[in-house]
Amino acid sequence: MKMSMESKKLNYTTLPRQILSDWESGKLSNPERNLLFFLRSKGNPFGYCSVEMGALAIDAFNSPVDKSYINKLLLSLRSKRYIWYENRKGHRGSFQVHLDLWLMKDGGLRMLDQYFSQTPVRNKEVEVTQNQTEDEEEDEELSQRSKDLIKSIRAIAGGKKMNASVRGYDNDNENKKENDLTTKGREKLY
Repeated sequence: MKMSMESKKLNYTTLPRQILSDWESGKLSNPERNLLFFLRSKGNPFGYCSVEMGALAIDAFNSPVDKSYINKLLLSLRSKRYIWYENRKGHRGSFQVHLDLWLMKDGGLRMLDQYFSQTPVRNKEVEVTQNQTEDEEEDEELSQRSKDLIKSIRAIAGGKKMNASVRGYDNDNENKKENDLTTKGREKLY
């Protein structure tokens, strides 16, 4: 059977030298490197491969390993940004693993930066403009109910009357009649 020239061009995978450099420098462990090599060998021309934990546990190493070990290695490779896949907590079956630094058939290089830029930054500093104070910024993050409560507390602290909408059955004392006992009468009872 004769293969056409076009199919020969697409029937190979590339291995960036950066992966070997990272392994030599200690950034990648031997099992991580071996699994990454296996994933790259399974990669399609679009830069991803479809895998299943059980099959990886059997196929990727010389002797079968546990699925939890494969999961640990995949998480490590994802945290080091060699691969990317969607969160899989509680899922079974096959899934797509996207590969970084993948040479595309048009000659371009596919990188995974767009997947990792979506993760939220936890310690992101927010600039406060002249029109927005820090208190207003904090208020935007709170629920509406909390906002009303904070406004009422600020009004009390500022000497203003409390909003009637905050009053409840247990703190509405204006309609109750005062007790007949005076403070002197109370002293006599004790």
